[in-house]
Amino acid sequence: MRERFAGLARERGLDFRPPRLAWCTDNAAMVAWTGRLQLLAGRVDGLNLPAFARGGIRSWAVDGSAAG
Repeated sequence: MRERFAGLARERGLDFRPPRLAWCTDNAAMVAWTGRLQLLAGRVDGLNLPAFARGGIRSWAVDGSAAG
């Protein structure tokens, strides 16, 4: 996957900087990216938002306009 992304980036003149493999062992990057998109879309909650262990993200759909 890294090679594919690196190739696509080169074709488009982009700088591809993947994280170290040691940082790719869980889905923290996915969670962080989803949070970033939510923040950019203006979808924020206060600190009193209840936490839950399992929940879908379908209701979090971002239309892509916030994708950076």
